[in-house]
Amino acid sequence: MLARPAPNGVIAADNTLHSGLVPHDAGDRAMLEDLHAFKHAVQQDPRVDQVVLTVRDDLTLIRRAH
Repeated sequence: MLARPAPNGVIAADNTLHSGLVPHDAGDRAMLEDLHAFKHAVQQDPRVDQVVLTVRDDLTLIRRAH
């Protein structure tokens, strides 16, 4: 993921809070598990900084760490 953005580029991930929904079926559960895995991977990656903007259903901005 980091090889593609420009040196000062930003990756925007939309709807990463998913409205705080609780999964009601297997499809929802799988999607929320994938979303959790993505957020955890970004959080644990020392190569990036992130910020979550709480605009509507949120927007996560990810950039290379300086």
